[in-house]
Amino acid sequence: MGYKTAPINLRGDLRQMTADVHANLETRWFGTGGFTSRSHYEEFLRQAFCVHRDLGLPAAQVWGDEDAVTVERARLAHLASDLGAKPDHRGDRRTMTQSYAWGVAYVLNGSCLGASVMLKRGDIPDDWPSRYFAHGRTYVQNGGLKRFFERLNAAPIDPGAASQGANACFEAFMSTTKHTH
Repeated sequence: MGYKTAPINLRGDLRQMTADVHANLETRWFGTGGFTSRSHYEEFLRQAFCVHRDLGLPAAQVWGDEDAVTVERARLAHLASDLGAKPDHRGDRRTMTQSYAWGVAYVLNGSCLGASVMLKRGDIPDDWPSRYFAHGRTYVQNGGLKRFFERLNAAPIDPGAASQGANACFEAFMSTTKHTH
């Protein structure tokens, strides 16, 4: 495999390669002032549930890290709790390469930083369910995100395939299709 021949900052490269779709996602969900209503917030949670179920959990399973699988299952459980639904782990069993899976994980793990910032700024009112966002903040505070980015930069990853996975994950968050859980 050996895609990387010299130390690189894959996180920085992925940030550059996904900047446009990431900016579109931010505008779609958060505009200039966060969620516009509780129903808008819940729509985001439903979409996040589908993305974690259909991309996040399969990606964690592809790169074969039981801790990553456990984290994705916890995210799904927190989303289900926030939505008042039963956890559903029967997402797509899509085929993806390890590099593509790392790209998906880059987006989903990186979003924990956004969750932490949003909670700190008070973007999520106290009376809204926020277990998913709180789990993301804890992941950042406990060093999980830092460890993930260290592993990402050290893994033998094809940057092009990782970028495809990251872009696909961002695009999945952009979907306007109503999902059931």
